[in-house]
Amino acid sequence: MYQAAFNPADISQNLLVENDDSGGNRQFGLAYELYAMIKYFLVVTTYYPATMGVFSIIAYGSGVVNFIV
Repeated sequence: MYQAAFNPADISQNLLVENDDSGGNRQFGLAYELYAMIKYFLVVTTYYPATMGVFSIIAYGSGVVNFIV
């Protein structure tokens, strides 16, 4: 997950958190405290090229959470 912007030419720039298999069953999982009025970018990729699948995003907190796709 990135803060402020995602730069595909430099994937370490603005990187806040990354994960591979901590969700169990070869799944990823992220837990990170987000703050109001800051843009975050979630970039999800697969281990193998040209692989597609379903994933879920769950966000909760004391305020409203808006997703822009």
